Amino acid sequence: MTKHRFKFTSKTILAIQPEGSATTYYYDDHTRGLGLYVTKKGVKTYFVYRRVDGKPQRIILARADEITLEQAREKTQKVHYQISEGIDPQEKKRAIRIEMTFGELWEMYLERHAKLHRSSWKYDVSIHKLNLAHWKDKKLSHITAQTIRELHAKLGKEKGVVTANHAHALIRIMFNKAIEWGWNKPNPAYAVKRFKEHSRERFLSSQEMKRFLAALDKASCENVRDYLFLSLFTGARRSNVQAMNWKDIDFDSARWTIPTTKNGKPHIVPLVEQALAILKARRLKTNGEWVFPSARSKSGHLKNPLEVWNAILKEAQITNLRLHDLRRTLGSWQAALGANSYVIGKSLGHSSQHATAIYARLDITPVRDSLDKAVNAMVGGVATT
Repeated sequence: MTKHRFKFTSKTILAIQPEGSATTYYYDDHTRGLGLYVTKKGVKTYFVYRRVDGKPQRIILARADEITLEQAREKTQKVHYQISEGIDPQEKKRAIRIEMTFGELWEMYLERHAKLHRSSWKYDVSIHKLNLAHWKDKKLSHITAQTIRELHAKLGKEKGVVTANHAHALIRIMFNKAIEWGWNKPNPAYAVKRFKEHSRERFLSSQEMKRFLAALDKASCENVRDYLFLSLFTGARRSNVQAMNWKDIDFDSARWTIPTTKNGKPHIVPLVEQALAILKARRLKTNGEWVFPSARSKSGHLKNPLEVWNAILKEAQITNLRLHDLRRTLGSWQAALGANSYVIGKSLGHSSQHATAIYARLDITPVRDSLDKAVNAMVGGVATT
C-alpha cells in the first residue's frame, strides 16, 4: 500500500494515475483527515481517516467523479463535527449494510439527495414511478448487472433508448449514493453499457412555419394558443413557459426572468415585440399569479396541452413535431440568420463547461437583436434555407 501527502487541488487530483496493481492512498495537507485512494483501475474515492472511540476508521465520502474537491472538504468537516458531538458517522453506514430493498434506497435517495441537490428531481420521480417501482421489494444484492441489463434492454425496446438510458442513469446514481452511505458492494450499473443516442434535429422549416402559424391563429383555445406562441418566440423550455409567473415579467425592460431553469440557474429572456404584445393583452384579462392559469391543474397553471397541440399539427399537415421542437426551431432560425453559437446558447439558457464563461460576458443586446431578427423572419414568412 503506497501513501502520498500533499495539498490537494482539482488539477492534481485529476492528474493522479494508478500506480501498478496496488491501491494508492493520498492525504491532503490542507484539510485534516481528508484522503483519496486510487485503485489499479483508476477509480478515485475520497475518504476521511479518523479515530473514533480510539479505533482508526476510514470513512468513505464519495467517488471523485461524483463530488468536487470543495464538497469533499465540506463533508470532511461535517464528519469531524459529528465525531466531536459523539456521533459515529459509520453507524448509518452499518445500517445500510444490513440488507436493504431498492424501495428503501429510493426513499433515502429522494429525501437525502435528490430533493436537496437536483433541480430535476421531479423527473427522477417520474422515471422511478414508470420504470423502476416494481423493484420496490427487491434486495439490493439481488439487483445485479444482468438484472439491470435485462431491464435496460426491455425499456429500450418498449419505450425507446432515451427512456432506457435515463432509467439506467437513475439506478447508477442511486447505487453510488448507497455506496457513499455504506453499501459495501460495487455498483452493478457500471457494467451495463448505455444505448447510443442520436440527437434530435427536428425544427420547423420555412414552408412548415407558414402552415403552423396559420393553424395556430385558428386554434380555439386562447390559453394554449398564446402559450405556443410564447414558446416559439422565447425559446424557453415548455415547463418554464407553462409556469410563467407575472411577478417575473418586467414590461419596462422587456425581460422575463426565469427563477430556476433545468441547470439550476436563473435565466433572463429578452421579450421581443410579438411576445410583449401577447403578454400585455393577457395581463388585462388575468388577475392571478400565473400567465397561463388552469382550473384543471393541481399546480394552478397550464400543463402539457397535447390535445390542442395535436389538432394544430393536423390542421397544419405537419408530422413528427414535438413541443420541445419549438425551442430548437428558434435556435435553428437564429443560426440560419447568422447568429453564432454563443448568442444562441445565451438566448436558450444553455449551460456547458466550455461556454458558460463566454455566456457570462455577453451583453443581452446582441441576444435581443438575434431573437428579434429570428422572430420577425418567422412571422414574416422570410425563408432562411
